[in-house]
Amino acid sequence: MKYRIWIIIFGMLSLTPSHAQWLGGEAPGASAAPGPYACVPAHRDGRNPYALATLSGIQTTLIPGTSYQRMEDCTQAMDTVRATPLNPLLCTSRDRDGRGPWILGMIQNGRHVRFDRAVSTSLGACIKMSQDLIISDDGMSGIYCSSKNGSGLGPFAIMGVSLETGQVQIGGSYFSELSKCNRNLGINQ
Repeated sequence: MKYRIWIIIFGMLSLTPSHAQWLGGEAPGASAAPGPYACVPAHRDGRNPYALATLSGIQTTLIPGTSYQRMEDCTQAMDTVRATPLNPLLCTSRDRDGRGPWILGMIQNGRHVRFDRAVSTSLGACIKMSQDLIISDDGMSGIYCSSKNGSGLGPFAIMGVSLETGQVQIGGSYFSELSKCNRNLGINQ
């Protein structure tokens, strides 16, 4: 019996992050996103809500500020993490309850730094905002269209964001529809 336990532990240490299973419940979702991430139960009890975590061998470290009511939402967000020269971009629940509305931000120093007013009514719309964000040539800033008042609804404005600090500036032009704002940036729907 003693040898069986050592064999199991040795086998777990040789697993790569894509094969490792979280020991407290569900297996983490696989990711094609940059970085070794996993979706794990936020309270380490095998149930929702879920949070994004970084992997290091068999160790998981929760990323504060990430919350998803369903494993499917966490996996969708994890699989669409967008790499930037400075910090990866990620969508998560704005109210930290795992439900919409959703907010775009970046993973910096092991936590989620939110972009002010980068709110969407659906996770899919937030992910699209992340994919549409135009990054400057030096990789230090970006521009995107979002709800002027942070509700996820119109009017919409062009926003500028520092990808170093997460600080957002609102442009002076407002649009009745998100598609009109995006067209102004040269983003086709």
